[in-house]
Amino acid sequence: LVWKVFEEAVSQGKVHRLGISNCYDPKYFKNLYEHAKIKPSFLKTDSIVTAGTTNSFVSFVMSTKFDIKVFGH
Repeated sequence: LVWKVFEEAVSQGKVHRLGISNCYDPKYFKNLYEHAKIKPSFLKTDSIVTAGTTNSFVSFVMSTKFDIKVFGH
């Protein structure tokens, strides 16, 4: 529901790109990506948490051609 509000902001020209942050649940990420009318174009994540993600999740993210922003501490 929230993503639809973001998509509307893009349609109105208020926002240029949509992205997500701190999404570490592969099921949630895939569901959002597969059902979103306007796909997220970047993923901002923490390098410490990213190190613990599964290879299949990382592979899926890479296959979407996201602009991935990884931040460390």
